[in-house]
This record gives sequence, structure tokens and C-alpha cells, in this order.
Amino acid sequence: ALEQILSSLQGEEAYFYAIHGGSDLDLYLPNHRLGFEIKRTDAPRKSRSMEIAMRDLGLKKLIVVYPGTRSYELGDQVHAMPLGDVVSSLGSSQHFANFS
Repeated sequence: ALEQILSSLQGEEAYFYAIHGGSDLDLYLPNHRLGFEIKRTDAPRKSRSMEIAMRDLGLKKLIVVYPGTRSYELGDQVHAMPLGDVVSSLGSSQHFANFS
């Protein structure tokens, strides 16, 4: 999943984020203040680690990529999205507008 997302970013700066307290984020795009967390579960949930990453990085939005088939909100500025939808959105002409 991470490889597919990275290949859709077209040269964007991308980082892994982690702190000693255990909070981490699979992918951070600082130019867009956008984060991605990749989960294997069919019903992902918002976690304390996600809240910490959102606060520390000042994220506008956090996308939880999962193997399901529908997009839905997990909380304020936190959305679950299927991998295919994320890759399609990143590859579209609107690029990051789909995530604002």
C-alpha cells in the first residue's frame, strides 16, 4: 500500500514520523500537512497515536488507508479510505484537492 501511494505522489516530499512515546505515522506530506496511516483491518478506528501525530504535525487531514470498499469519517479531520480511492485521488488532475 505504501509503495502504491508513494508512486502516485509525483515527487512530493514524504516522510515517516515517529516519537519516543510510541506515536507514529506511516506517511507524512509536510507540504500539504497531510498524513496517512495504513491499516490491515476491515474496520479501522481513530487511535491516540493518530491524535498525537495530528497535533504534533498540525495536520489538516489524516487518511487511514484500509482494505475496505467505502470511505467514511473516523473523527474530525480523520477519514478512512480504501487504497484504490487514495491512489486514484492522488493520480487525478485535482491531486491533493480531493483531500482538503
